[in-house]
Formats: sequence, structure tokens, C-alpha cells
Amino acid sequence: MLGAEDKQAPWLWCTLAACSPPSPAPPRVPRLQGHGQWTHAHAQWHTVAALLRLSGSAALAQLWPAALPALAAAAADHDRDPRLRLELLHLVAALLEDDSKADGWRQAGAGQALVASVLSPALAWRAGRVSAALRYAALAALASLLSRRRLPPEQLAAAVCSSGARSDAAAAAAASSSSSGGGGSGLVERVAGCLDEEYEPDTRQLACHVTGLLLEAGGWAGSKVGRPDEPAGLHAPSACKRPMHRGWQKCSASFPSEKAPALPALAGLAVGTQLSPPQLAALHPELLKRLDDSSNRVRVAACTALQHWLRATAAAAPQQGGLPDSEASALASSLLIHVGDPAGEVAGAVCRLMEQLAALSPGTIRPLAAAAAGAHARGDLLQRVLAACGAA
Repeated sequence: MLGAEDKQAPWLWCTLAACSPPSPAPPRVPRLQGHGQWTHAHAQWHTVAALLRLSGSAALAQLWPAALPALAAAAADHDRDPRLRLELLHLVAALLEDDSKADGWRQAGAGQALVASVLSPALAWRAGRVSAALRYAALAALASLLSRRRLPPEQLAAAVCSSGARSDAAAAAAASSSSSGGGGSGLVERVAGCLDEEYEPDTRQLACHVTGLLLEAGGWAGSKVGRPDEPAGLHAPSACKRPMHRGWQKCSASFPSEKAPALPALAGLAVGTQLSPPQLAALHPELLKRLDDSSNRVRVAACTALQHWLRATAAAAPQQGGLPDSEASALASSLLIHVGDPAGEVAGAVCRLMEQLAALSPGTIRPLAAAAAGAHARGDLLQRVLAACGAA
């Protein structure tokens, strides 16, 4: 039964009908009214969340246009009930993890609207522990969307590479964030801002993971969940939660194996190659900074993201062979410092990154690796880099 405070019975009856098997003339679901009064305890919010969880792909396609304005308004309004906003992001992550709804995100740009109107505003930087928890939850939902290929490559590229069509509330929130020093309003810029999340190594690690997914997401057009040789633990399940920030909850995301093999060649990168040169250039120093992170997990994740960055850079400028020699030399000099890291998983991740760099610029990397191999404590790893130069 519906709560007494719920005054949207016609809308709810339509949505209940939409959850049944599709009919030749599915009902038109009107937009919600009064959602500005929602809190985490509001009956209508619980009803809408339950309907979205229970819907399949066809029902989601009918419900989403009606529900999106309400969800976008809550996600973009930093003065709304923080518990409501956190529950909303957990709901989005759960919907994205549900394979029965996969086709629904591809219809009528539903997934693209989700990125522009809900996830991107939630990633805007604001001071405070609650805002940090919201950014983590938004990153986890974005990781689910990317790793499970919920958007066709062209829609994903449009969502990532342009501001896209946003709701008025989301656009206002973006403008407010920029004017208050919250960083850029684009999705790539906001994810990059999370790479420098202070006191939150889990957020920095997840931001590295999402950055890598953004750079390589178009390489499996038409593929199903994940890739055939994908390391276990790539996806970011939303069902697992853990305490954070004085009672708040945040999604616990899983990350690629720290001992994952070198990345396979990708065909047709649809997102990384469409990032503008300033966007690609801006990601480079932010990822390099993570190599000096206090957390080894973050450092390994940064190496994986840099592998994807190298591939995107090479694919974006094939006539130049990818990275100019001066930039390749500077990157290699930075990486040589970390090859001798006492943490084996970090040294191995840096070595894999250098092997990829050597394959792109063998003439530049060979003399640097050869000069360091004789005196370096991890000469065995540098021999692998020299072998990669020879194989290129």
C-alpha cells in the first residue's frame, strides 16, 4: 500500500503498469511532481526506488524519463538531504549492475542522460566528509557503467567529450561548482579532480581505475560484460558497503588485479582518441603524481591508468608515433626511479608500463634502460624493458 503522504497515485499506477510485460501501447508515464520535498524517509522516494529496482529493460525505458528530473535535482542540489543523495547514488550503482536492465540504458539516451545529469554533478568538488562520500559513490556508479559497457561507444563518447544536454538543476550546480573553485565542469575534469582526494586513498584508487576505463572504454564495441581476458575483480559491485565518515556508507568497489598481465592491444578506442589534446595532456601530470602516493594500491592503479593513457595518446596521434621523443624520455626518467621500489607489486606495475613505453618509443627508451640496467637493483626488470625495445 502507498503511504498517506504520497499524492502521485496516477503516476504510480502508470509505473506499476509499465512494470508488467510490454503491451502494444505502453502507458505514457508523466513526470513526478513534488520531488523537491523528498528526504531519505519520504514514502514516494522509497516507492520510486523500489519500482526502478524491480523494472526490466522495457519498464526502465518508460520510467526513466519521468524519474530523471527528480533524481537529477537531488544529485545537483548540495543543500538536499545528504542521506537521500547517497541512497540515490547507491540505487544508480545497483541499477547499472543489474544485467536485466542493460538494454534499457541504451534506449533514448537514458545512460547518457544519467552521466550528464546525475553522476557528473555528484563528482563536483566541495569541502566536507559527506561530499567526499558522495564523490566516492558517484565514482563507483561510473565504474559500473563503464566496466559493464552500459552505453554504446558513440553515446559514451558524447557524454565524456562534451557537456551534453543537462537538466537546469545540473547546469546550475556545475556553474556553482566552477565559481566556488570546484574545478572544471566536464566529466573528465571532475574524475581527474578525484585523483587528488586528500585523506581518501580508496577514492584516489577508484579515480585511477575510472580514468583508465574512460580512456579505453570504446575498445570493446558490442562486447558483453568485461573482456574475455579481463582480470578478476574489474567490476565495482554496489551491494557491498562499509562504514565511512561518522556513520555514512559508501560503496566498496573492487579494482583490477595488481598482478594483471600487460594490457592487450585494443582496436578502435572510441573515447580516449576523442578527448581533446588539453584533456589528455591534463591527465598526464595528475596520474604521474599518483606514482608518489602513500598507498601502494593507488600507485599500482595509476600505472594501469597510465598504460591506457599511452594507448590513447598513441592512437590520437598515429602520424607522430604517439608520444614525442622528449616526452617519452621525461616519462621514462620518472619511471626509472620507481622500478626499484621495495614494494614488488609497484615495481612490477612500473615495469609493465615501461615495457609499453618501450614498444612505442624503442629508440628513446633503449639507451636509458641500458644505462640503468647495470647499476640498478632491479636489473631483471630493466632487462624486460630492453627486450620490449628489441621486440618493437
